[in-house]
Amino acid sequence: MSTWQPGARPSAPPRWTVPVALLPDESITSWLVRAALVQGCDPPTLTGWIWPRWRLWTIDADRGISDTRLAALSRVSGISMDAFRATGFETVAARVQGKSPEPRAAWPWILTLGARNMKRSGGVQYCPACLHEDRTPHLRLQWRFAWHTGCDLHEVGLIDRCPACSAPIEPHRLPADARHLAICATCGADLRPGGAPPGDRTALSFQRAADQAVRAAAYPCFGEPVGTATWFAVADFLAALVRRATHRPTAALERLLDATGTVAPRRIAAEPGARIERMRVEDRRAILSAVWRLMQLRTDDLRSALSESGITRQGMCERGRDAPGPLAPLMHDLPQSAVAEPKRTRKAVTGPRARHEVLAMMHRLRRKLEAQGR
Repeated sequence: MSTWQPGARPSAPPRWTVPVALLPDESITSWLVRAALVQGCDPPTLTGWIWPRWRLWTIDADRGISDTRLAALSRVSGISMDAFRATGFETVAARVQGKSPEPRAAWPWILTLGARNMKRSGGVQYCPACLHEDRTPHLRLQWRFAWHTGCDLHEVGLIDRCPACSAPIEPHRLPADARHLAICATCGADLRPGGAPPGDRTALSFQRAADQAVRAAAYPCFGEPVGTATWFAVADFLAALVRRATHRPTAALERLLDATGTVAPRRIAAEPGARIERMRVEDRRAILSAVWRLMQLRTDDLRSALSESGITRQGMCERGRDAPGPLAPLMHDLPQSAVAEPKRTRKAVTGPRARHEVLAMMHRLRRKLEAQGR
């Protein structure tokens, strides 16, 4: 193990003396970290030398870099701009969303980093077995996809925190004398030995299907082929339904899940209302396992389960949200809310806050304290 101390960042001025190959499944941020360590400096020093007036590590570079900046990187590294473009997930995000993703918005099904200056609250996950077997430890691009919760090769769950100190994975904060990328930037522990939970077969089945849905023009959903964007929209809709069953279950929703043989997670750490892209890997694994059981149903079976449960349109759909694709006609057949309550003027809240509001405040405070402690 190297002798560096967490927080100390010795770094010499970079000199590009050793070529660094771009691996086929590697993200550009992973390559930049490896390139910096090989040249004998820390990642911010290297990127500050390549782009003197640009703070790369305050953004998510895997979402894409402009051609002007890619040209500068290509000149230094000797790697073509097209090769670097292939490391981003803009093309995948466009297929999942059905349109070009908004530059400043969160991208559906792409993990968010929670960037705050140089610090991260999450968004990077890995397989210890993969890193252990790598001749050159590196982060795979697909590990940033929210539907990836396990390793298909080793059939274990992915990890998104250091097993030793529970800090997020932040390789861009490694010091110049770190020997490789598979080291925790907070405590210095090696990320490769053990620590992976057993794989969830159902979540892995969803993961494989999602990978196929990205690659194919159409993929089955409730037994009928739909386009890629529709497939992911249905999965997102059902993920929101499972989250509500976990945080705010109703009798009708519980009857629906029972009728379909679906078990909602008993408890997840994600704050109520959190989107799948912001969740910890263990929460996504549990939710997507339940989603896959629902997506395996045939349309007629789902229609029967909806009818038997007595659930209403309001019980299925979040406020302001429409059911996507093959779910739309099923929602149209559901009854409206049994009791239409008259609109009431909202009054100022003087009593205790609702439980879900308190939980959301606690999650935000916990993330802020964790970042300040690193």
